Amino acid sequence: MGHRRDGQAVAGRLHAAPPRAARRPRAARSQGLPSVSGVADPVVARFEVTARRRPEKVALRWDGGALTYRQLDRRAGGFARALHHGGVRAGDRVALVIGNRAEFVVALLGALKLGATVAPLDPRLIDEERTRIIDDLAPAVVVHDVAADECDWPSPSSDAPALILYTSGSTGAPKGAVLSQHAVAAGVASWIDPVMALTADDVVLAVLPLSHSYGLNGALLAPLVTGATVGLLERFSPEAVLGSIRDLGVSVFPGVATMFRRLLDADAGLGGTSPVIPRTGPTPSAVRSLVSS
Repeated sequence: MGHRRDGQAVAGRLHAAPPRAARRPRAARSQGLPSVSGVADPVVARFEVTARRRPEKVALRWDGGALTYRQLDRRAGGFARALHHGGVRAGDRVALVIGNRAEFVVALLGALKLGATVAPLDPRLIDEERTRIIDDLAPAVVVHDVAADECDWPSPSSDAPALILYTSGSTGAPKGAVLSQHAVAAGVASWIDPVMALTADDVVLAVLPLSHSYGLNGALLAPLVTGATVGLLERFSPEAVLGSIRDLGVSVFPGVATMFRRLLDADAGLGGTSPVIPRTGPTPSAVRSLVSS
């Protein structure tokens, strides 16, 4: 599991909110969105509601595998139990050094179920950068992988911060931004609606780094709270994204301008036949306008 420390285009629409006239009616957008007691409910509790409502719905898909909401919830419970048996308690800090894989999602939800504070770290960091961040964070455990254990582990009520997200450090040493349960829940709710207008019928492609806020909240947590399916892709390439859009039936692809540009170039190289801009989504000119802005 790890070692204790003792020692943004869319396939169906743009990630940015489309023009109001082109967006779905509010009633259609809100179907399937779980409600426990409001936006302040921890994201993991809202995920658990979704897992109970849609146990056989596919939550995660990746090349060669899939997990339903029931399976994902139980694997997260198994990881919470493993953390607890390893001495981790609510309020402790748990660092995740895992890429865009199912193991990351299991570890994230499992640690949140335990009431721990999660710090996802980019596995592409060089050793010196990672060491500096871990020294600053002082986590109870650093997680590199996850076993496939399963059990039921309902999340407790916790006042501990949900996440610590480290800045890129482009103007100095990376700094950890501490996010409360309420802040994460409110942010995820805004991604669901109005930003992306997600429904449980969507398939969202997660290729943005899940160690960063955009990928974590927009491409992972918001879809899982909504009951959508998340397609996991570890590394961006136009070919991999186009293949995933085709094979997974992706309807939403959160990305950044450089990704959009490379996809447009790849689309042009294929004679404009790729599914980057599908039938109900924005026009190619809309994406080109976004890329050039």
